[in-house]
Amino acid sequence: MPILLILAAAVSCGTDDPIRLGFVATLSGRTAEMGLEEMRAVELAVGEINAAGGIAGRPVEVIRADDRNDPDIAREVVGQLLDSGVQAVIGHSTSAMTMATYDLAASAGVPFVSPSTSTTLLNGLNDHFFRLTTTANVNAAALADYMHQVADVENPIIIRDSRNAAYTNSWTQAFEESFRTLGGTPLPSRDFDSTGSVDYSGIIMDVLGRNPDSIVFAAAAIDTALLSQQVRKYDLTVPLFSSSWAKTEEIVFYGGSAVEGMVFARANRADDPLAAPDAFTLVYRNRFGTDSGFAGRQAYESVLFLAEGLHRLEGQSYDDLTDALASIRVMEGTLQTLRFNEYGDVEKPEKTMMVRDGRFIDAPTE
Repeated sequence: MPILLILAAAVSCGTDDPIRLGFVATLSGRTAEMGLEEMRAVELAVGEINAAGGIAGRPVEVIRADDRNDPDIAREVVGQLLDSGVQAVIGHSTSAMTMATYDLAASAGVPFVSPSTSTTLLNGLNDHFFRLTTTANVNAAALADYMHQVADVENPIIIRDSRNAAYTNSWTQAFEESFRTLGGTPLPSRDFDSTGSVDYSGIIMDVLGRNPDSIVFAAAAIDTALLSQQVRKYDLTVPLFSSSWAKTEEIVFYGGSAVEGMVFARANRADDPLAAPDAFTLVYRNRFGTDSGFAGRQAYESVLFLAEGLHRLEGQSYDDLTDALASIRVMEGTLQTLRFNEYGDVEKPEKTMMVRDGRFIDAPTE
């Protein structure tokens, strides 16, 4: 039986009952990095809110759950969170798990705020779902434009993880449509299932046998890194690109020299060794001894978004929280002003980044 755990609470915000929030993500297994990063950032944000007196004098308490990247377990633990009386849920870390529990949250009328779910299956809906990440079609179009207009490739092939099909299918469709519009001819994608043992060498031998002029990954960082290593065993020059899913510190750690030069599209800025770190980066680094990627930053902002909605209730019932969140159109984020469309999706410009000397930097524009 999955167990729900208290992630953070405060005891110095008065005597009122806490405001309970749920947090659910993939916190165990080989693809847990994003979920763990999000969990740490949520802990950080909630701790800061409670240290400042909570929300309307009430402490915030977060109950966490591990979906284990399994739809059945995801539905079970989200059901437990809803039964526990949470006012909102932050999660999941992947689109597939969000789609598995979407109807549960909708039936309960409890708002879901996701730091990293970008599937286009939830675009354009007036519902209980909000997100702090740009949608897959925006990210895919930005990378397609860079690849065709700057990198000058014509026949890319996408290697995608069918385990997270809610994301990889929508991302692939958007990328291929954009790339064809620009005049390129993408090759048919190559699927694999990250569950269990993966034949990385066999996948790459198959892909290189199709003679692409570039390879694009739509997979988690660990799989993208290991696939890239196999590519470099057989081809030292074919350009490598990736969807935003793999843009974490794990891609550099596991990929090493194989991912040098890999290009991503992402809404957050790249590293600038000459610029001073922003406040979130410094606090996260000091607290956890490592840097946060986009997922942690957006999880932190997800808590800020919920806090803003809770402040806007002004004594109203928590049943009105979805409407309060939907009224937020502009909010200050950690790096920039965040703007939300009428469907509760954040809208941020995408930029291209690349790995250079083990760091993410702005990709060259010519």
